[in-house]
Amino acid sequence: MLFSTDELTEKEYLQEIAQITVDSDDKIKQTDAYSDADINETVEFLDEEIKKVDSLDPPESLPQEIKDSQDTLHEGMEKIKIGIRDSDSEELQNGQTIVAMAQILYSDYIDKNPELFEE
Repeated sequence: MLFSTDELTEKEYLQEIAQITVDSDDKIKQTDAYSDADINETVEFLDEEIKKVDSLDPPESLPQEIKDSQDTLHEGMEKIKIGIRDSDSEELQNGQTIVAMAQILYSDYIDKNPELFEE
């Protein structure tokens, strides 16, 4: 992870966001819904991932809608965490929809700015 006092570049920021969502998705997929211990572990993991999202400072050069997507991602991850913790499928689905909306904005920005990811 790139947690430093220096401002992240757009590329670094978007890579961090992508890694957090991939790691969270992988953890959720591995969760045994019939195991309280597994559910608690996943909820704790998601808490840590949400803290990582919150600790990221979007570069000033990003458009406002992309910066705002960080709040959207946080909201969606929080709903997913609550849905898993409370066995609330509706809250879980709402969270998944919100996270997907944020991911679409991030992906669209990356697609429109491929030069950011060229070495």
